[in-house]
Amino acid sequence: MSVPMSALPSVSPTYPVPRVWVGCVACYAAGRLVGEWNDASRAEEVSCDDLHRANGLTVIGGSHEETWVYDHENLPVDGECSPRQASLLGRRIEEADTWLREAFIAWIANGDAVEDADHLPDLESFTEAYAGQWPSFRDFAEQRVDDLGILDEIPELVQRYFDYDAWASDLAYEYDHADAHDGGIFVFRNL
Repeated sequence: MSVPMSALPSVSPTYPVPRVWVGCVACYAAGRLVGEWNDASRAEEVSCDDLHRANGLTVIGGSHEETWVYDHENLPVDGECSPRQASLLGRRIEEADTWLREAFIAWIANGDAVEDADHLPDLESFTEAYAGQWPSFRDFAEQRVDDLGILDEIPELVQRYFDYDAWASDLAYEYDHADAHDGGIFVFRNL
């Protein structure tokens, strides 16, 4: 019988913190990289003045008023994005329980996220969809057989012939999965 790798919160949870590189748009257009890394949740709070000060620059004249997120890590978006989008998504990730944040990020990045009225990934839908972290999808499928009692009424001699690979293949239509950075996979119900 298989047991999920993270059925309960760990004692010292770790998760990848979403971070973004916010840069000055005017400087970027002029061929200069003026910016800094910040937590995604505070990306829209960063001003061009902050960026120039952090880089030891003084701007005289010109329009250095707009910032943009040119790079990111652990933020489930494709390519560049606005500081507002990064902040909203970063704050939504921070709303998840600490021990669930990596799985929440994986759920969003995997394209499974259900959006709420604000067009942000819905935490309640994630909680409903999340089926745990497992060593493999096959391990998850074997546990589902046990949980559902599929083989309970079948003689043990016949149980040996149950095709777990076929069962896992069929189950893959109802569930999706994403790799976890520390091994195994996160499993999500398709909503």
